[in-house]
Amino acid sequence: MRDEKGGKMNTDLSKLLKLHESQWIALSPTYDRVMASGDTLGETIAKVDVAERSHVILYRVLPANSFYAPFA
Repeated sequence: MRDEKGGKMNTDLSKLLKLHESQWIALSPTYDRVMASGDTLGETIAKVDVAERSHVILYRVLPANSFYAPFA
């Protein structure tokens, strides 16, 4: 993954995600910080500043002892 200037971004989110297990989070566009979190998607979006809402990445953090296998 590349940032806006073409440099490589740090995409290791494990430390950030560990703090928000089983929650929704709003990540910054550079994936370097959690801008908001909540138990529901609506709660998380409500915590994000209106001007920033179109720029955040919304993500559901799964519990550490689970995995996700999409159904095709």
